[in-house]
Amino acid sequence: MSKSFSAIDGTDEEGIDREAFTPGIEPQATWCPGCGDFGVLKALKGAMPEIGRTPDETLLVTGIGCSGKLSSYFESYGFHSIHGRSLPVARAAKLANPGLEVIAAGGDGDGYGIGGNHFMHTARENHDMLYI
Repeated sequence: MSKSFSAIDGTDEEGIDREAFTPGIEPQATWCPGCGDFGVLKALKGAMPEIGRTPDETLLVTGIGCSGKLSSYFESYGFHSIHGRSLPVARAAKLANPGLEVIAAGGDGDGYGIGGNHFMHTARENHDMLYI
């Protein structure tokens, strides 16, 4: 029997404490059953403690669409940008505060469609940040 994971669940059988990155009052997840964003959220909540980051050292920038809900379920600084513009906002935040762990999340519109040009320039400039 496998254990299901919800956006509300802060810990699991792997022994990684995800509580620090789980908001105190967390909204009900609106993703469809089986959506990959549940796995992305679980991985983020596990990776940040592993690399020694705390919520006050982390910024999650999202666009719109399903991936945009990540910042609602993840305890950190957050910015919900307009469609296709999560990467320029994340780049600006990283340039303004180089010590901040900056993560940008987007879907096909943010990274390929409307935001394709920003994806290309962010990759070319090689900022020290993560794009999911």
